[in-house]
Amino acid sequence: QDYVGRLLMEGLPCDKPPWEMHVLQSYGKHADTVAVLRVHQSVADGMALVRVLCHSLTDCQILHVPQRPHFGALAFTVNLVRACLVGPLTLLFWLLLTDDCNLLTQRGSWTGQVTVTWSAAITLPKITRIKQVTRSTVNCVLLSALAGAARRLLQGCGVKQPRDMK
Repeated sequence: QDYVGRLLMEGLPCDKPPWEMHVLQSYGKHADTVAVLRVHQSVADGMALVRVLCHSLTDCQILHVPQRPHFGALAFTVNLVRACLVGPLTLLFWLLLTDDCNLLTQRGSWTGQVTVTWSAAITLPKITRIKQVTRSTVNCVLLSALAGAARRLLQGCGVKQPRDMK
């Protein structure tokens, strides 16, 4: 984690290709070989790289579940018009009438330090199964898990949900 944190502190060199691969041999108690790939955001986003990695490393066929549309054309049109009218008005009222109550930014200034940490490994088949059952994407499943973890962390730190956030 410290090694990855130090890598994140450094930018990618401008005079070289927009990616780097670091290979660590005899890492950990099992003497594993670890590859750390750093790729600039202009090459691909994180989910695209995870998709490429999963397609490259898996030996089994991926189950394709055809998805039906979530809503019809009329509902889409109504929602589009409503979003175009109500969205800007809501943003305007929110900007003009609410106090600044961002509890996350009140602690102090940015120190420039990066801390990297991760949890125990999760298996891709579990995530894929949740994705199939909920008829969503892997991105939605992972972001939902992250949102739940962030909520639990903030509640543990005593941060209450703002009254205007639902």
